[in-house]
Formats: sequence, C-alpha cells, structure tokens
Amino acid sequence: MSSGTGATATTTTSTTAHPNSKSKPRILMFHGGGVSASIFTIQTRKVLWKLRPYFEFVFLDAPWVSPPGPGVLPVFADAGPFYRWARLHENEDANKLKDKLSAVLSKPGGEWVGVLGFSQGGRLAAGLCWQQQHGPDGLDMLAPGLEFKFAALVGAAWPLLLTVQDAPMAGQRESSKWDEKYEASISMPSVHCIGKRDAVAEMARLMARCFDKEQAKMLEPNIGHQMPLDDRENSELCDAILEAYKKGGGVLEEFPA
Repeated sequence: MSSGTGATATTTTSTTAHPNSKSKPRILMFHGGGVSASIFTIQTRKVLWKLRPYFEFVFLDAPWVSPPGPGVLPVFADAGPFYRWARLHENEDANKLKDKLSAVLSKPGGEWVGVLGFSQGGRLAAGLCWQQQHGPDGLDMLAPGLEFKFAALVGAAWPLLLTVQDAPMAGQRESSKWDEKYEASISMPSVHCIGKRDAVAEMARLMARCFDKEQAKMLEPNIGHQMPLDDRENSELCDAILEAYKKGGGVLEEFPA
C-alpha cells in the first residue's frame, strides 16, 4: 500500500530497486502495540512529509493480532485488525517475528539505514540495535550484512525486546529493574523523543541509557504517549533524524518526488 507520503506498507507492496538507478535509503518503521502499519502511517504523517525527499519508509504489521492499544479507540475503531510485537499465548509461533522481519529486510531496494519505533515498536527497534552489536552474528539471521546506522525511538520504555529468535510473551517482560550491563551498550547515533506528559517517560529515559550518550539526541516535547504533531516539535524530531543519519556515515541526498 502506497500512502502518497513516501511510505510503503509491506502488507501489500514490495520495494524493488530499479535497474541502473539509485534507490532511496530505507528506514524500517515499527508501530506501537495494538496498532497496525496503516495506522502508524497516519500517526507519522508529518515525519513522512518532511523526510520523504531523503528516505523511503517501510511499514509492516506485527505478526500477532492484538486488542486495540491505548488511544486507538474511538478514532481508529474501524481500522482493525490491530497487531503486537510480543506474544500473548505460549502456542503462538515465536518464529513468526523473525520470519516476518527477514522477509521484509531481504527485499531488494535501497540500503537499510535506520529504524524508527514507537512504544512497543521502539522496544523492538532498540533490541535489534543491541543484537546488531552484541549478537554472535549481528543481524545476519534476518538479512546478510544488515547493519543499521541509527535508531529513532519515540515513547519507547525500558526494557528492550532483545531477541527475534524467541519472541517474548506479553506480560512476561524482562525485569523493569535497570541492568548496568546495558549502560551505553549500543554505540550508534540515536534519537530519543520522550513526551513530558508521557506516563512511561521515566522508563523511556532508562531505555535511552542503553545508547552511547555522546551520540544520543534527547527530545522532550510537551506531549503524552504519542508521536509529536506540533509543527515545531515534529521539525525537531525530523532534524534530529537527519543529523543521526549523517553521524552514522550517511550522505544526505534529496531524491526527486
């Protein structure tokens, strides 16, 4: 599904590089728990509008059906089904997450350069970054040679969703107590957008501590648990994403519409 905003929802449309042409670098987009790729496309519309000259944004639905998440109703009552990145039941196949990610990341197209995740999706994005640097084979089990340059997390609370090989159970999260072994354990440029009125703000600050603080950009817009929609606050987020991309070695290039 193409939204007209430089986004691709992988549920219906694949991303294919054109021969003899340069493709936009790609950012993988992880929606929050109890939402969907199509809803997240709407929630991030201002980010897409500002950054679409530089990146292709690839959205995907999480592998497991979910009740609607906080704030989804009544606005998106008719926009289901909704999805989650963590299992609710033991009989749900833990490999579905790995298989879904691998299918998307293995598609031909522009270079994968970053991840942007909101809430539960941000926990998964951070977990992938940790696994990239500390897993025995990085992220090769998803796509050979895959290496993200930066991460952008919005309202993403500690702890990490660490593995795609044994997807965690919702309600059986890792301990919320801070573990010093994760302090500055992810060395890459990162953006952390934490709303001043977000109920998970304290835990989101713990999540930020997983990343090298010298390469981290902290944003605190006057919002709750949501994407920033105010023009100024959205511009700050987009500018931080561009800066993180460049710090990670990316060369900013504007592509024709």
